[in-house]
Order: sequence, then structure tokens, then C-alpha cells
Amino acid sequence: MSGRPIIALTLDIEKTYRGIHGLTSKMRTGVNQPQLASVRPQTDDRGYLIVRINDCFNGRYCAERPLGQGSFGRVVLAKDTMNNTYVAIKIMKAGKLFTHKGREEAEIMTMLSDEDPPISCKFIESFMQGNHYCIVMEALGSNLYHLLKSTKMQGFPLQTIRVWARRYLTSFKVLQHDRIRIIHTDCKPENTLIPFNNTCVEDIRIVDFGSAVRYPEGQMFLYIQSRYYRAPEVLLLQPYDYQIDIWSIAAILFEMHTGKVLFPAKSSELLCYMMIDILGYPPKEMVMDEDQKQINNSLKRYFKVRRQEDVELFHLNENAFPHQVVPDSYLLNKSVIEMAEAQKERIFGRPLRELIRNPIMVQYEGHTSADYDEFEEFLSKILVYDPKKRWTIDDALNSRFLNH
Repeated sequence: MSGRPIIALTLDIEKTYRGIHGLTSKMRTGVNQPQLASVRPQTDDRGYLIVRINDCFNGRYCAERPLGQGSFGRVVLAKDTMNNTYVAIKIMKAGKLFTHKGREEAEIMTMLSDEDPPISCKFIESFMQGNHYCIVMEALGSNLYHLLKSTKMQGFPLQTIRVWARRYLTSFKVLQHDRIRIIHTDCKPENTLIPFNNTCVEDIRIVDFGSAVRYPEGQMFLYIQSRYYRAPEVLLLQPYDYQIDIWSIAAILFEMHTGKVLFPAKSSELLCYMMIDILGYPPKEMVMDEDQKQINNSLKRYFKVRRQEDVELFHLNENAFPHQVVPDSYLLNKSVIEMAEAQKERIFGRPLRELIRNPIMVQYEGHTSADYDEFEEFLSKILVYDPKKRWTIDDALNSRFLNH
């Protein structure tokens, strides 16, 4: 890959946390004389702390610029005046719920801070700024999505994908350890960061544990995971566990190599369509009720029972997914198919083995048919509907792809 330009590794740190909850920062900043001393905290009508340049936090952190904003709060880059270093401060929205979520995230970060090698950003301290719970953490650099953009969405070589895969899997294995037991629930390129000024693009850290769930005792929310990386058991309202994070990792690795999102769905209906388009239909046990005669009530927006009069619909499904076998018990709703076709969302319509090949990379060393066979096996064993049949972390770590 020596012919490719070297990727800039020290992208503007302002972009570091822009991926938090997928929202771009719209933070107010001072335009006149900055506030050089502590000021009385002010909260806007949405519950966010109003932050201006040079506002002081906890008597030592001087706000410099916004980094991002999400549903739970916002993040700013600040200078620690005690040791002249930069930190990131996550400022939760005002309210008991957000304070509780902030304390939970700080607890998780504290547990992870001593891991060697590090798997997340280092926790420094937490405090209250008025009615807002604040978490001070190590400032990191660019996220994987911005790195991918720096390649003009051309992707990264399989050699890099292998290293990232190992780092993801070993990091998430730590999260599954008995003393931690965390499901991240929002694994995506924007929440995977490179340490600031690090010259090694392969050193990644997992961030944003604001939606994390303690398993099995934590509250299991129904609406979790960013849609592009959402596991089928979450989409189909089935019980879930650590395996949803493994699904997300596979979708990320596909994207980082090909430069394309595997399931770029704009709605849950389209996500269901795209999964079937590439992976075939889910097992009927995930779709139908216990006697397997009716569609689960919550899934009737996607599927319908196949009846004798559904000949036309049956053929429609056959045409929509020519490489898949249509179940004899249930079908996609015609409305879902028409929705996808009307929005031209059927982007691929091809099996995974064809989608993983990057036409730019195949000319370089390390992208032979054998390499892609191993990559296909790796992804296809993880992108399995039934989480009990999906590869575990140990299965993936022992794969041919990672032991090349």
C-alpha cells in the first residue's frame, strides 16, 4: 500500500466527540470578552449548560471549544490550568435522571481506567457544576469515521482491518469480564477514537458509555444501538446480551474496509429489508409467536403470514431477493418492499461475499481471493440472526482471518 498517500493522524480535535449520539454541536460561545473566572452556571431551556469560551470548571479547567452534543449532554475541550494539559469534559443535562446516568458512566470509566493496554479514555474526576454533573476525561483525537472520510471513503487495507478487529474484540472481552459485565449498546465508528497525536492509526479506544447496560441486572431498554449497527435481535424486539456489540463490530469492519455502510437504512422497516436483502430471512422463531402460526404483534409492521392467496406477494419477494429462499410461513409486508423500492434503498441486492471486495484494494498485496475468503467467513459467522449461533469473541479471535 506504499502508493497510497499517508493518512493524516492528527485531525482537528474539535471533531473528536462529534459522533456522540450522532448530533453536531451547536453550543453557544462568547463573542466579546471571555469570562476568565468562574461564573454562575446557566442552563438553557433544553436542560444544557450554557458554556462560553474560557468559562472555568471546578477551579482549574478552562473551556476552549465545543466537541459535541448528544441527548444526555455536551462535551467541551478544556485546558487543565494545573498541569497545562488538555482534557475533555462531558457535561450532563440538568436533572436527576441525567445526573444518575452521568454517575453510572463515571463508574464504568473508573473501572476501565486501569486497563493495560487501555481500551477507553482515562477517567480523571467528576464534580457538579451547578445542577450539571461533569465528567473529566482524557482528550482523544479523531474517530474512525473521520479517518475513513480522510481516505475519501476508499477504505482501509485488510491488514489494518485485522488489527482493528483484534483490538475491538479484546476490548469488548474486557467489558464481558465478571467484574465489569457491560454491554456498550452504541458501538460505531464515531465512538471509536484514536489517541490525540498518536502516530499509530491502529491504536483505538472505545468511548461513550452513556447508554451502556450492566448485564444481566441492568435495565434492558428496547430502543438502543445506532440504526446502521443495530443487531437483528434488537430490531426484532428479542432478548439481547453481549452479542449485539459483536454484530456492531462486524458491521464497522465491513464499512472501514469497503468505505460503504453495510445497512444504510433510514428507518427500521428499511433496515429489516436490507438485512433480508443481504442475509436472507430471519428464522421464524424470531418472527412468529410460540405456536408459529401468527406474526408477533410487534413485528406486523415488517411481516405477514403467508397465505394461499399471497401468490403475487410471494413472487414479489422472490424477485426482490433472488439469491435467497423465501420462507413458506411468513413474508415481508408488500408495503415494506414498496417503501424500499420507492426510495431506491435496495443498494446491494448481492450476497456478502461480493460486497466485501474493495476494487481499489485488490491490486495491493494482502487482498487475494484467499484473504477475502477468510474475511467473508469472519463476517458471515458474526452476521447471523440468532445470537446463540453467532460467533462469540473467542470464536472470532480464533478465526482464520485473525490468525493469517
